[in-house]
Amino acid sequence: MNFFRKTDVYLAGIRYAIESIHHNSIMRNILFKTALSLTAVLSGLPAAGAAVTPEDIIAAMRGIDCYRSKASFSVTMPQLNDDIVYSLDLFQKAAPADSLLPCDYLIDWEMTSREEPIKGFTAYFDGNHYRYAGERLQEFHMKWDPVPFSGTLSGNDTPKGVQRTAQFANLLPATIAEELERIMRSDRYKIVFHPDTIVAGRKCIAIEAVMRLKGVIAMEATYTFDPSDLLPLFFDFENNPGSLSEQTVTVRFSDRSVSSGCQAISEESLMKLYPEVFERFRESDFRIENLPGSRMPGFALPTTTGERYMRRTADRFASPTIITILDASHAYTPETVSQLRQACDALPFNADLIMAFVDKHVDAIEAIVPRLRTGEHLLMGASPLARDCGAASLPAVILTDTTGTVRDVIVGMNNDLASDVIQKMVLISQNQLKNPNPTITKKTTDNQNEIITSMETVHFKDTPCHTYGTLPAVGSKAPEFSLTGADLSTINSSDYKGKTIVLNIFPSLDTEVCARSVRRFNEEAGNLGNTAVICVSEDLPFAMSRFCTIEGLQNVTPASAFRSPMFGEKYGVMLVDGPLAGLLTRAVIIIGPDGTVRYRDLVNEITDEPDYEAAIRVLTEKC
Repeated sequence: MNFFRKTDVYLAGIRYAIESIHHNSIMRNILFKTALSLTAVLSGLPAAGAAVTPEDIIAAMRGIDCYRSKASFSVTMPQLNDDIVYSLDLFQKAAPADSLLPCDYLIDWEMTSREEPIKGFTAYFDGNHYRYAGERLQEFHMKWDPVPFSGTLSGNDTPKGVQRTAQFANLLPATIAEELERIMRSDRYKIVFHPDTIVAGRKCIAIEAVMRLKGVIAMEATYTFDPSDLLPLFFDFENNPGSLSEQTVTVRFSDRSVSSGCQAISEESLMKLYPEVFERFRESDFRIENLPGSRMPGFALPTTTGERYMRRTADRFASPTIITILDASHAYTPETVSQLRQACDALPFNADLIMAFVDKHVDAIEAIVPRLRTGEHLLMGASPLARDCGAASLPAVILTDTTGTVRDVIVGMNNDLASDVIQKMVLISQNQLKNPNPTITKKTTDNQNEIITSMETVHFKDTPCHTYGTLPAVGSKAPEFSLTGADLSTINSSDYKGKTIVLNIFPSLDTEVCARSVRRFNEEAGNLGNTAVICVSEDLPFAMSRFCTIEGLQNVTPASAFRSPMFGEKYGVMLVDGPLAGLLTRAVIIIGPDGTVRYRDLVNEITDEPDYEAAIRVLTEKC
C-alpha cells in the first residue's frame, strides 16, 4: 500500500468516527483537527494551523525519491513573431551520495513551435552526462575529465557544471530546491512569500523574487507550488524586463507523480531508449579498448613553447605514430617516456612520437622531457584528448598507421613497454605495406618527419592568422551542418535541400565590416530565387535576433555556431591563433541545389569585405 493510499484509509476511519458521534460537537471538532494534523504528518507538510515556509517547500522537494512530470516551456521575446515552445518529460531519481548533483535525471524534450518538431534529450547519472540536440550527441564523463563538472559561475555562488547547466535541468525538484535556497540567502534578491494565494485562478503557494544589479531589475521570478504536496505548479521568469533583450519564460507542470523506488538510469537504458541517436551520432564510445580500427580523434592542443598542434580526425600522419597520454605527477612517467624513445630508436622505419600531458604546468613537463628529438611533439592540456579516447587510466599509448587509423592500444606502465611497442608497430607497418600505396618511409639519419596539418593563412590587420583546416574545394560535396537560429531553433543543411545556399561567414556582428556584409547580402537575397542566405558567426542567437530586428533584415537567416564547434572544422574557417582565435574567419561559400560547392572566397584580410560581385555572378549565372 503506497503512502497516499494509507493516508486515505486512516482518514476514512476518522471520518467514520466523526459521523458516529455527530451528537457530540466538542468531540467531533477534536477529531476533525486530529484528521488535519494526521494528514500533515503523513505527507510531510506542516500541521494544521502551522504556516508553510519556503524552508518547508525546499525540504519537501529534497525529500523526493522518484519524480515524474510533464511540462510546457515557452519563451517569449519582443523581436520574435511567435513563442518558442517546448514539451518536456521530466524524470528525477534521488542520489544523495552524489557530490556533483543530488539526483540523476532524464529530460526528454521536443520543440513543438516549428512545422517540423525538433527532439532531444539530456541525462545525468553517477558522474556521466549526455545531451543530444541538432544531430549531435555530446558526452561528459567525470572519471576522464572532471573539469566540465566543477566550479561556480563567476561573481556569485551559483554552482555550474554540465550536469547543472544543461537545458531544462533547473526544472527538477532537487535543482529547484537548490535555487530557492541560494536565492533566499542572497542579498541580490528581494523575496516576497505568499503562503496562501491564487495565481492563474488556482489556489497555491507563491514565492516572488526580484533580482537587481546596480539598481536595475535584471529578473523577476514567480514560483508557485501546490499546497497539498508542495510540488511545483508553474513558474514565470521575466529576464531584463523593459529592455530590447527582454525575455519571458513560462513553465507549466502537469501529470506530476512521486514514488519510492524506480529504475536507475544507465548508459544501457539510454541506448535502449535512443538507439538511433547512439548509433548515428555518437562521436566516441569512451572506452579506449574499443578505439582500434577507428580514426584517431582530432585534437588541437598547445605545445610547451606556446604554439598549437592541430590535427583533424580525417588527417593522415606522415609516419606511423605513437601517441601517449601522460600525467607529469605520476612517478613512472619518466620511465614511460624513456621506454617509448627506446622503441622508436629500435624500429626499422621512421615513427613519430607525440607526448600529450594532461597537465598544464610547463616546468613539470619539461623536467621530464627537457629536449625534443626529431619526430617528437610535446603537448599539454590533453584532458580533452584523454576523454575523447576513453583513457581512464594513464599512461595510455595509442599506436596508429599513416592513415590516421588506430591499430592498437596499451594501457598502463609495464617493464616490457618498449618491447611491446616494437612488436606491435612492426606488425602495423607490415600490414600497411601490403596496401598498394604505402606511405611508410625507411629511417634515414637526416629524417625530418613532420605532421602535415592542412590550414589556411589569413590576416587580421596585417597579422598572419591560421585556420583549422581548409575551405571545401569547388566541386566537392559540401559538409552537412547544424547551427542555431536566432529563435534557438536548429538550422540543418538538410532543411534547404534543393535550394542554393549562400554561407556568409564572419567573426562577429559587433564589427562594422561584418554588419555591412549582412546588410549587403540581405539586399541581394531579395532578388534571388530558390536561394537561402545564411549568415554564420559565433555570436549568441539573442544578439543575432536583436541585430536583425533593429536593422529590419528579413531576407537572410542568422545562424550561430556557438553550439556547433564542428562547423568551423568541417568548413575550415575556425581561427586557431591571433587576436580572433576561437572565432570564425571571413568567407563566402555557395552550395548548389545538388549539395556541391560552386564557389568559395576566403577573404585574405579579415577587416576587408568579401567580393560581393563575384559571388552574385555565380548566383545569377545559375538562377
